[in-house]
Amino acid sequence: MAESEWVHYAMFFLGVLLVVGSVGVGIGALQYEFQHESETAEPDDWDRPLYQYEELSDDERRIVDRARSGERFVFEDGSSVPGEERSSLGSQQLMVYYPDEDTYYVFTHQIIFVPTEPAGVGAIAMLLAGVGLIGDSIRRHHFPHRDVLWRTG
Repeated sequence: MAESEWVHYAMFFLGVLLVVGSVGVGIGALQYEFQHESETAEPDDWDRPLYQYEELSDDERRIVDRARSGERFVFEDGSSVPGEERSSLGSQQLMVYYPDEDTYYVFTHQIIFVPTEPAGVGAIAMLLAGVGLIGDSIRRHHFPHRDVLWRTG
């Protein structure tokens, strides 16, 4: 028995909704990573944020000190990351000057997607289900004689 054409369109539409929805669910799996990158005696042409160690809050000092000793931090939201520029995607750098040591320390912070978080697993599952529905709706509509797309007979 032949399927109605509206079933193919409904499958395609549901697949698109799942793909778009996976982006929204995936936002819940974003976390903020902060770690020490390098140190230098003089910042050459530094055009990114430069902070004095004394001007940081107590919490920011603790995080910076622990990161300087090699610890890597992952935060649920960006408000805990030292510095003020926290919202852009990609890797960001900030420099902290320690006057006692006369040394500049460079730290990186970036937004990362954590696929093992429940929201990350959900986003991946929704994406795969959506792509599968879109692919199957196209196969059913354009190649109804094939039970799977890669068979030619």
